[in-house]
Amino acid sequence: MADVFISYFKPEHFLTKALADDLEAAGFSVWWDTNLLGDDSFRDVIDDEIDACTRAIIIWTPQSITRPWVVAEADHANRLGKLINTVALGVDINRLPKPFGIINALALEDRRKIIATVRRAKDRGAMAAHTLGAARDKFPIGGAIFLLGAAERLAAQTKREDWENDLEDYAIHLITAAEEVLEAITMFETQADFANIPEFADRVWVRRLKGVIAEQRKTLTKEINWLQSHNTHGVVTGARGDLRFAAEQIVEACRRT
Repeated sequence: MADVFISYFKPEHFLTKALADDLEAAGFSVWWDTNLLGDDSFRDVIDDEIDACTRAIIIWTPQSITRPWVVAEADHANRLGKLINTVALGVDINRLPKPFGIINALALEDRRKIIATVRRAKDRGAMAAHTLGAARDKFPIGGAIFLLGAAERLAAQTKREDWENDLEDYAIHLITAAEEVLEAITMFETQADFANIPEFADRVWVRRLKGVIAEQRKTLTKEINWLQSHNTHGVVTGARGDLRFAAEQIVEACRRT
């Protein structure tokens, strides 16, 4: 299975090939539907590739936004927390199919940010796989270690000293880190809802962590929305402070004493 899945409007395969070539040059394996064999089941193979990839890139163009298959693949990737929205020239982000217009979108031609986003996701996956086994005894719900790691990375991102050198780039880093925390929150809450937790202390910890999450999710969502629409010094400064507070609150709640 490939690191990156690309969804696109078939007559615009030239856009996909150019992106795939650049991703492969950066060291990632890429799947797009030219890799289908004659006896493959189209739907099954695509579902398997989206399920297994690190990130799924959707290429939104004036044509692809009207194609049900592209929208369906974007929805599949979004539900798994793997979606990377990219918009080609001529696309009005406000016309993207719902809810993709409210998700951070990268310019298709901005390969540096696309590659950086994929690389961060792949690095996070490797780190999580390495640490999850050792953390199982500490956390009664496995998703908590992912939440702790995501919150710690967001906190570290808010403490960067070089952040004023490139406000737009730094805003993207903050958005990506905050979205990772939201993805980890969803994973934790899903597991918590179905987990059988016999220890009273563990049940109290889960209940308290859920309360912190409920409050800080509002901050994360609000600051992501602000950063997506503004990258002025004042907005980035405010978001930086608020996201640091949210991340530190979640870290503290995750770390049981």
